[in-house]
Amino acid sequence: MISTTLKALLTALLVVTLIGSASASGGGGHSAPAADEGPAVRAVSLGQYLISDLRAVEGAKLRISFELYVDADDEHAHELRELVSAYKHRIRNEVIVAVRTCEQKDFEEPNLDRMRSRVIARLKRALPELPIEKLFVGSFQYYNE
Repeated sequence: MISTTLKALLTALLVVTLIGSASASGGGGHSAPAADEGPAVRAVSLGQYLISDLRAVEGAKLRISFELYVDADDEHAHELRELVSAYKHRIRNEVIVAVRTCEQKDFEEPNLDRMRSRVIARLKRALPELPIEKLFVGSFQYYNE
């Protein structure tokens, strides 16, 4: 089972990401970023995932549920959304394979660093034209049956 601390941390990360996205696009008009700030970052969804994985060696069945987001600055957000839409099935396949190759302990990490790095590595190898540097995981749930 996922710890409440991990769930709270991931929820906070998702809220911060989405609030930044909403404030960058809200209010009807786009405001320019301040001179000392970098370009505004918007989260682009890579989809929601519900993965069941039977692990015969460990004698366990895992159920993993999460949402994936990739960051994109204002300049590249539209292009990234088009690429994600065009390659959505390929992206989904690579994410599922990456998650299924993770060990059980990878899902118990507070930041899910190993899982995220596996997903990023598979996506960069399969789709090098997809500009992914940071990956955010939201609404993560992990069950061991």
